[in-house]
Amino acid sequence: MATAMHKDEATASGEVEVTETAARRRWRSELAKPEKSESTLLAYLDVLADEELERRCEQEPNKRLNFPHSTVVMGRYAIVLLGEVPLGLTQPRMRLCAWIVNAWIYCRWDEAEEFAEALRRWPTIEDKEVSKVLRERTDESRNILVSKIGQFFRWTEVPTGPNEIYRTMFKAMARQMSMEEIVCLGAGIAILNHESYGPTLREFIKNACKP
Repeated sequence: MATAMHKDEATASGEVEVTETAARRRWRSELAKPEKSESTLLAYLDVLADEELERRCEQEPNKRLNFPHSTVVMGRYAIVLLGEVPLGLTQPRMRLCAWIVNAWIYCRWDEAEEFAEALRRWPTIEDKEVSKVLRERTDESRNILVSKIGQFFRWTEVPTGPNEIYRTMFKAMARQMSMEEIVCLGAGIAILNHESYGPTLREFIKNACKP
């Protein structure tokens, strides 16, 4: 949880190709400066996003990249770019975070893990900022996210300390659950806290949720 991804390379999907365009060189040049301009980096991000979407459109048979696949493309590209932006440059990092969250919300079930993992591995020093992005995006989304948020928790280890990202995910799930689901979840928490069989059940759930 303590470090972000720092590899400038394609994701496991092989769909991200990092090529040296003029915008890419200007982006790197700005990041190399001792005093970096967040507004300049945000402007470059918009250009890089347009370039990536155009590149991917050229690979499509009809030269178009439809929604929601475009959000997945940008989410994967954001994971690559995130490794280049150091902590402290909050605005560019949260712009990339928004792309990742959008990809996680709208992607197919079998694509969700790569974006969930990026969120789980986010440095906790920025968890309040990431939580704000999560709240905005999940509140705006018309998708039913209960199952996908459940998947987010299924593949994770328990954080070593407080983590606002995890709390925000849980709250987002609760806001979208049906009344029946809320009652069942509440009853389940009561069972997990039962002194007799709670510890055994917790251990069973942990083992059952391992990939």
